[in-house]
Amino acid sequence: MSLMAKQQITSCGQETRNFPQPYSEGVYSGQDGHGVAQHLSEKLMTSVWISAQVGEFIEPLVEEFVECYLSRRRELEADYIGLMIMASAGYDPRAATTFYKSLPDESYSLTHPSGSRRSKMLNRPEVIGKAVAIYEQVQASKGVESFMQFSRSSVGLSA
Repeated sequence: MSLMAKQQITSCGQETRNFPQPYSEGVYSGQDGHGVAQHLSEKLMTSVWISAQVGEFIEPLVEEFVECYLSRRRELEADYIGLMIMASAGYDPRAATTFYKSLPDESYSLTHPSGSRRSKMLNRPEVIGKAVAIYEQVQASKGVESFMQFSRSSVGLSA
């Protein structure tokens, strides 16, 4: 694939952006990471639990506070899973860290970590090393061992 090819990505609640490949693969695989980690189900269960615990009067405030915190954690988890998916698909995972480093160093709408935080997490030696090893296995046509045996603590998301 050409590195100059453009991909248009539209995300709910965000403007349409054009990302050059391989950055677009990093964005797509990060979205796949949300599905793999079942973040929507987790979000719904959190909402139900909070409603049951605090009642309807303060529930919106508590839910917003908790959800902002959990959303940033979910984004980091999805980034990790997406990095491994990207590497497994034969895309150089180092492109994702470069992409996140290029984003403005601010959290958008309190639901996403800053680009520098995401890049820093993905650039941790145990994370990028694992992704590059998978990528190199794919490039050498050796197949890929499962990357799904990870705990939240292995991605810096202690319970």
